[in-house]
Amino acid sequence: MMLGLVRAKFKGARFVYKVDYKGQSVECTGFRDENDKDGFTSFWDMPRAKMLGLAGKDNYIKQPVTMLRHRATSEVINTLWPDVLYGVHSTEEMLDMDSPVVSDIDQDFPVPEAERKYGPEYRILNAKFRGAQLKDIDPEELTEYVETIRKRGPAKDWEVDLLDKADDFLNRYDEYMGIESKSDVEIKLGEIAKQLE
Repeated sequence: MMLGLVRAKFKGARFVYKVDYKGQSVECTGFRDENDKDGFTSFWDMPRAKMLGLAGKDNYIKQPVTMLRHRATSEVINTLWPDVLYGVHSTEEMLDMDSPVVSDIDQDFPVPEAERKYGPEYRILNAKFRGAQLKDIDPEELTEYVETIRKRGPAKDWEVDLLDKADDFLNRYDEYMGIESKSDVEIKLGEIAKQLE
């Protein structure tokens, strides 16, 4: 994508590559236009990738030279054409970044004190159901979500709090939601009464 943007705006843009497949290194020199005699050169090899924590990633193991070529090209483009990219990163750069998992967001959702109590008004602070009250979540979905946290082990204080509150809510669901629970005998007697009518 980055290369396409550059070539669309700068018809004279040129890239010269020197690739060493055996030594697993790539040198990319980019020239902004036909008048650019010096250009900019980027050199990438596996020791550099290793130093940056990239060498152990799947793509660097399977296709190291290709990944090094993409890195070298990205570095040249970011240096010579920042005005074209406006801060856009290449796909390879984005894949190499350590991105946080959505469920591990540490920022607290502002919750009124009244909604921090037990029961259906308890509002979840983070993750999948961030901002939702327990009463608004399907009990099966909530149970599944709680089990997911329980399996991997709660890592954050809000997760421990959520497990405690969700367990209480699910155990007392009928009571909290105003559903009168009937025993099996009461249900059976009701069915018999209907048949007799």
